[in-house]
Amino acid sequence: MSGLSPSDFNALQACINSAHDTTGGKSRVDVFAWFTTFLTSSGTVYSAHNNSSDPDNYWMTLNNSGVDHVSSDDYAFDPGHPRAEDYLTNVALDQAFNYDVDGIHFDYIRFLTNTWGYNPTSISRFNARYGRVGQPDYTDSTFQQWRRDQVTALVRRVYAKAIYAKPSLKVTAATVTWTPSPVASTRAAFQNTRPYYEVFQDWDSWMQEGILDEVFPMDYYDQAVPMRLTIRSG
Repeated sequence: MSGLSPSDFNALQACINSAHDTTGGKSRVDVFAWFTTFLTSSGTVYSAHNNSSDPDNYWMTLNNSGVDHVSSDDYAFDPGHPRAEDYLTNVALDQAFNYDVDGIHFDYIRFLTNTWGYNPTSISRFNARYGRVGQPDYTDSTFQQWRRDQVTALVRRVYAKAIYAKPSLKVTAATVTWTPSPVASTRAAFQNTRPYYEVFQDWDSWMQEGILDEVFPMDYYDQAVPMRLTIRSG
């Protein structure tokens, strides 16, 4: 950034220094490196990875109509591209290993909707894995699980590498809670919720496997819109 004083000011390090300062009886505050995991804008990183004629470096996710953006400045990497996964893993671990952060926090660790995930490299890998050809339908259950697995693979990889090198580190995520909520505390009930079937964020299995230390369910809503609360008895 320009206009900083001093010019080499490091905001993350300054935050850590202040939060971890316990002099004079001050309480220590944990600092987590926060990542909007797959989302990107039309900036430097996007510019280096949006050329469809270079498959190794074409990391953008597309929807089932071949569109690669939600708006003019709202793009996302595809979890099914191995080099995108490598890059995102390295970004997360760079913060964990080079700064005294207490944890890594994933935001947007998911697809945009169930119609996304059509990066050509990911589709080629899917077809090779299952002996398919062409473009799978977004409602195809095997392709849905494929996309779910790609997101999970990044969480698992970062967690394994992070705790191997820095056992005290915590890995957390902001997770989707969109209505309808599960009707029971069971695996089957979770599989009938939108995090699982709409954006392929299987945070229930992440917690069961132990590749997240904590989740922070995003249960905030528009306070201007009335909501009906149903209380179940028994």
